[in-house]
Amino acid sequence: MPSSPGRFLNSIQTRGIRDTANLVLDRALQQTVARLSRSARNPSLGDLHRAAEAVCGTTEGVLQTIFPAVSPTETASLRVEYEQLQVDLMGRYKALENQFSFPERSALEDNSAFLLHAVCRLSKPANVLETGVANGHSTFFLLQALQ
Repeated sequence: MPSSPGRFLNSIQTRGIRDTANLVLDRALQQTVARLSRSARNPSLGDLHRAAEAVCGTTEGVLQTIFPAVSPTETASLRVEYEQLQVDLMGRYKALENQFSFPERSALEDNSAFLLHAVCRLSKPANVLETGVANGHSTFFLLQALQ
């Protein structure tokens, strides 16, 4: 990450806003990984919370921060698995149209749902407690991850 305002502006001019932002996020992720103290496969709730606050980047980047031992190939495989489950869930939504208590917009957004699913798959918890469900969007992905 550029260390001074002048270097930061020069980086934006040289690399562009997107590449500079990616550089800043990459460095922030690296620093966050260095601060995580627990096992890469069993982060505490506090570790997850700190990692989520540390950067605003891609979901895959957050997963890499939380689980540094997980390869990009494994993360990509989880994304494919999630997308297949998402197609299944959308089919179920369509079949049950107009039978839900909450509007579709109340569902958990895609990246957060993927993050829940992936964290559950990677950490392999014995139990998951979820409260405040609406139409069961996040519940579907958590239950599929537990299978």
